[in-house]
Amino acid sequence: MDQVYNNSLCNISATAATNSSKGLYVDRDSKQFWVDEVALNTNGVPGQPQPPVPKKVSIQDIAHQLQDTMLTNGNHVKRTKHGNSDGKSRLKVADASNSVKKYTILDLNFWETTVDQAPVNRRGWVLQERLIAPRVLHFCHDQIAWECWEKDAIESRPDGIPLLQLKAGSIVPRSRLKGMVPSVDGKALRHARLSRGRLKNGKYTDIDEDMGHAVPSVYCFEVWKRVVETYSKTRLTKATDKLIALAGIAKIMSRRILNGRDEDYVAGMWRDNLESQLLWRVDPAVKKDGTYDFHSDRPGMDEYRAPSFSWAAIDSERGINYADVTDFGRDVKDDLLIKIETVILKYKTDDRFGMLTAGGFLELKGVLKKIIIVDSMDSMEASSRRSGYTRFHWQLVRHGRVLEEPYKMIYLDAPSSDRKHIIGPNRGIYCLPVCRDRAAEPKELICLLLQAVGGVPNTFKRVGLTKISRYHKEYQDEILQPSGDENSMDCIWDAQAGRHTLRII
Repeated sequence: MDQVYNNSLCNISATAATNSSKGLYVDRDSKQFWVDEVALNTNGVPGQPQPPVPKKVSIQDIAHQLQDTMLTNGNHVKRTKHGNSDGKSRLKVADASNSVKKYTILDLNFWETTVDQAPVNRRGWVLQERLIAPRVLHFCHDQIAWECWEKDAIESRPDGIPLLQLKAGSIVPRSRLKGMVPSVDGKALRHARLSRGRLKNGKYTDIDEDMGHAVPSVYCFEVWKRVVETYSKTRLTKATDKLIALAGIAKIMSRRILNGRDEDYVAGMWRDNLESQLLWRVDPAVKKDGTYDFHSDRPGMDEYRAPSFSWAAIDSERGINYADVTDFGRDVKDDLLIKIETVILKYKTDDRFGMLTAGGFLELKGVLKKIIIVDSMDSMEASSRRSGYTRFHWQLVRHGRVLEEPYKMIYLDAPSSDRKHIIGPNRGIYCLPVCRDRAAEPKELICLLLQAVGGVPNTFKRVGLTKISRYHKEYQDEILQPSGDENSMDCIWDAQAGRHTLRII
């Protein structure tokens, strides 16, 4: 598909069609007029230039003007010092003509609702058709849209639509989904994202400063991050298509990131900086009543398509949050707490971007901590439970004793599917500290949540991710300091190196 669409001239998309019988065309008003400019009187609007203040006049002058007006209306004309040469007097008012200006009306949600969220573009297989083709002509519900590598345009704005969007009540720049040039689009995406909330001494911290040769590939990863987050929200008729429906884009990114080394593609991720890419997560949605909506599922083993450490193992209607890809720069010794030694994947065909079979794993070194995962709903009285409310947390287990401190910043991969297997004591659940985040001090500690696979030594599967707050250093120290029971875990402990060796399948 990457060759077919990449070498096409233009891809015609029935973007508004809800099924294969709808075709390109929808009924629309042939007389429809897209108004995009209006004349507004901004007098009195805060922040707008105000008209000149009229000259003050005395009460006597106003009385004379009113009297003259009344006489004029009664056909009695009287010349006064306020009259004009035509014998008519007018009450002087401030000229507001300077406040009337032309303004452009923009629907900042138009592109998202009409193109991005259109029925066809919510289908998983369509994303690579849309991204790989150099040009796409979208037949939308009320007008035709144009999308190419240079600009987005619609019939009502043929010269291009402004790259703006509304976020949290503010108008901010919008990046183009079809923009896939790492040195331009990837760089802009990364700088925009990392500049938020990373102040140190009043300045934004540049986490790329010490990355050296890794910086260009980091920008490629930023483009890939957006592709995956968009793709993970789309729908597939066959769940097993999860990886092959993305294969065309992956092949193009492989040539851009790793010079076409197919063996470095790892089930929707990349071997370079794979440690950081393991930290994808599923954010629960918060409903209007304040309760949590866990919207992800894990398919059964009869639908195997990816190892548990890959985001492709999860189905989520709201998508996943891809990890911040980084090589940790000069802080790698202090901030990266694991090391991946080996990656093995099993393929159904010779295509390294195609479907996988069971048996793949990665082997790494790190330090495990025994924990239990708790569902607070289990301890609530039935009468006090809010509909749909579930709140998970986890607690450390040391020498067989559950410590009281609850850790609540937890992101389970698929609690609706996994809950009965991972909640409560004696479930073989572990916390694996992976890294400190790439923010300015203080930093969060990010960990994977793993479950031992019964009957298979040294083998685990991923069930979620957790963060230890940057404002609770004592909790981070509790996780990182030796507990004395490291050799009692379900894997090999190297006392000299101070590391466990484990596999994640």
